[in-house]
Amino acid sequence: MNLKRLFNRIVRRKNSGVKIAIGIVVVFVGIGLVAIPMFKSLTSPSYRAKLLRENPALVRLLPLYWKLRKVSDLTYFAYAFKKDEIPTYDLEIKPEDILTLNDSLPEGFGNVIYTDPVWVPAKFSYGGEEYDVDVRYRGANAIHWNAPKKSYLVKFDKDKLFNGIRRLSFIIVDDRYFAMEQLNNYRADKLGLLHPPSSFANLHVNGRNHGAYFVIENWSQEMLAKWEVPDETNFYGEENLGEDGITRSDTLWDNLDRWEKLVDDSQFNYDHYSELYTLLDLLHNASDEQFNRQIFTLVDQENFYNWQVHQELINSAHQVFGNVRLLFNNTSGKFYFVPWDVESDYAYRNNVGLYGTLARRIFSNPKFLHKKNKLLYTYASDKDNLEDDLNYYDETYDKIKTSVYKDRLKVYTNRFADSVYQDHREKIINNFNRASDIFDDFIIFVDVNVTDDNSQTFLGQSVLAYFDAHVQSLADFFVREVDVEFVDEEVFSDFKLYYDYNNNGELDNSDTLISEPSDALLSTKRVSPNNNQQYTTELTRHRIFIVSQNITSEQFSSRLADVSFNFVNAITDRKVKKGDVRVKIINGQALARLAAITDVEGFKSSYPQFLINESSKEIILPAGSYFFTNTVIVPQGYTLRLLPGTVIRLSGGTSIISYSNVIAEGTPVAPIQIIGLTTEPWGVFGVLNSDLESRFRYFIVDNGKDAYVNGVYMSGMLSIYHNDVVIERLTASRANADDALNVKSAKAKLSNSTFTVNSADAVDFDFIKEGEISNNLFVNNGNDGIDLSGSTVLINQNTIHGSGDKCISVGERSVDTVIYNNVLNECLIGIEIKDASDVQIINNVIVNNDIGLNAYVKKPVFGGGVGRVYNSIIWDNQIDVQVDEQSEINVNFSDIKDYEGEGNINIYPVLSQDFTISPATDTILFVNSGNKQVLKDWLGIDWAEAPIGLNL
Repeated sequence: MNLKRLFNRIVRRKNSGVKIAIGIVVVFVGIGLVAIPMFKSLTSPSYRAKLLRENPALVRLLPLYWKLRKVSDLTYFAYAFKKDEIPTYDLEIKPEDILTLNDSLPEGFGNVIYTDPVWVPAKFSYGGEEYDVDVRYRGANAIHWNAPKKSYLVKFDKDKLFNGIRRLSFIIVDDRYFAMEQLNNYRADKLGLLHPPSSFANLHVNGRNHGAYFVIENWSQEMLAKWEVPDETNFYGEENLGEDGITRSDTLWDNLDRWEKLVDDSQFNYDHYSELYTLLDLLHNASDEQFNRQIFTLVDQENFYNWQVHQELINSAHQVFGNVRLLFNNTSGKFYFVPWDVESDYAYRNNVGLYGTLARRIFSNPKFLHKKNKLLYTYASDKDNLEDDLNYYDETYDKIKTSVYKDRLKVYTNRFADSVYQDHREKIINNFNRASDIFDDFIIFVDVNVTDDNSQTFLGQSVLAYFDAHVQSLADFFVREVDVEFVDEEVFSDFKLYYDYNNNGELDNSDTLISEPSDALLSTKRVSPNNNQQYTTELTRHRIFIVSQNITSEQFSSRLADVSFNFVNAITDRKVKKGDVRVKIINGQALARLAAITDVEGFKSSYPQFLINESSKEIILPAGSYFFTNTVIVPQGYTLRLLPGTVIRLSGGTSIISYSNVIAEGTPVAPIQIIGLTTEPWGVFGVLNSDLESRFRYFIVDNGKDAYVNGVYMSGMLSIYHNDVVIERLTASRANADDALNVKSAKAKLSNSTFTVNSADAVDFDFIKEGEISNNLFVNNGNDGIDLSGSTVLINQNTIHGSGDKCISVGERSVDTVIYNNVLNECLIGIEIKDASDVQIINNVIVNNDIGLNAYVKKPVFGGGVGRVYNSIIWDNQIDVQVDEQSEINVNFSDIKDYEGEGNINIYPVLSQDFTISPATDTILFVNSGNKQVLKDWLGIDWAEAPIGLNL
């Protein structure tokens, strides 16, 4: 139904039926409008405005609706007899001039802008004094003039001011949320901000009470004079531009066109915008360095910060993209922001970080942002400020509410006014608390990168480490202390800290020595998709270097046990609990040479001693003597060939790591040697991750140790990992780490080699699923002669003498391993089987050890070990066999004292120097009492008789 047509049809009729119809329509419309808020889809103000624009008949009925809904005001009847606490002004406007004012208004209801105001003459009276004035409607938006009660701007004669006021605005009090804007002005005073003087008054227009108004002095020279600033200076505001038939893409801060002068200076004969143009030019065209250096030579810094704090205290966004008033003080040469029409928003919307273009660029500088946030927190953390603000707010509303209640021209109910007052009171509290609470949340974690490289120095000091503090918070942070603990529980404090000021990741002369915590502000980067969206925080890295002149980087790395940090919130001054800061430590050298694995050109450039044959894909080191003082990485994709007679001398800790397979085949007269350049142990000769088999023959390694390169710990002086290998005639001595030879995850064969006086294990095979160790000599090694983990290996015809721990150790589920025909003499333990390993021990001589055979659980995840012993001599050990409850050793067809088992004998073995049975032995049992079937099953030896002892 077209409501406009229905309304016109009804109102043209004169009879009583028509009157009834009118009443019905009024009631119908009234009920409908009252019911609208009950439906969620109709609660939007924009939707209701759209409804009224599309149905003009409803607009005509609004006065009736406004009156009907104010029936509830009857409960406030007692206030009709109370005295107003605010003054009453009188304004007389001739009827024809009122028509002129009304004709100047735009057509339509809502969603229109008042761009062509007109002035008409009027008389203003107060306290028996009458003033000739000009008056117009004020306010760009329809809320100020689309109802019977309108907002006015009154202009007094310059020769007869009203209390020193030239221009006075009367704003409908609900537009400023009753007491809210007055509180904002009160806070502006507390923050030292200039603002238009404001108050409240009743206004009578042509004798009729228009009720309470928010009264504020309008922009004028006179107001500037009372501010004690120059009254002839440029004072700028946003101009309300009408529609030009095109949607503009620019905003207030983009150019001069959207600005207007509220007050002019008289510097030139023409109207100039020089200061504002300079500000916009700096904003849009200056580099960051220039902008940061110059912005507060043109904008007063304290004023700007407090202007921003003023908005954030009430969570306002009303001056972000417009509504700005900007005073240029031509005695200081700076701009000052003037807050007005600040409004407020709900705390849950959180407008912190929603900045206009100028504020956005200023606060992209973390130091500027920090100062503003510190001021905001200082105000909001003082609960006395909240109490004071609420007292003022309550007193203000108490002062005006009688006049508000008595206002019969207003379009809202008294209950609505009270609800707005209460709602904004909650906003004041919630936004005040939010303004301090937002700085409590944070994420901080630290990556500590230990340099472990003595070559890294700065100003004669060792660069021990750097730590990257990752921060995400609205607050900033300082580093108060760094606590360094060494392995001996010593607290290390002999260091200095430098902040990576230029953020280039390197320690250089541009960086800042941290003498005080405030020397390094750890801020969070703010990001936003575009200028119309709120900033969000982004995890931000800050690098700080730790240096010392009394300890080297490598010494620091070797002694370091832990690092912890004491941070302090730079806004709240509260310490951050250590448990809230997660710390992870990185060794900077662990994978520092990763790129060298594929860098052939870099290898060529760095090591011209090596010849590269691209056609055969070989890297060749000719016979000769060479020395290296830095670790050499041989790139992948080639074969490294060391020719007979090559001698490589390595300085302390230096290694050669090849990612290509190695062919190093010397001769008896021209062996290949890897030895020390000095008495200090070198690192390792390592081969990693090649699909081609490596071969070593007549190869000597002496006085090496271990190395950690590219994330791989190589425990053997000769380490071969993930590369099948055949080793013959190796001589390995004086290894200073876990192993002389360590092979992992490969097929491996070791034969005819000698291992002497190595500090720990001689040979360590880990996860070798097809391996052989045969005909080798092990003498006086510090721990194990042979150590197997997770492997299947034939250990055959070796002599192991004087190992400090085990002659042979088998663990970590090594199965189908066969230990055959070995001499195991004078070790702490002859053979140890542990952790789910199952070993065949056949024809061995196990003598003169503290414990001959031992089986136990070392790692509970696996369980016990099993040893199956045949044809062996187990004699003159302090304990021949020892097992725990989860393990098992079965000895059969062997010579052992007082041990039950099938076919065992108990005869003292007379052994020759080579540990064979001496011809002087008066028995044939050692010759034919062994189990021949086990030889056939496990070794493929099919003899008519099987001996006990060595099978030669």
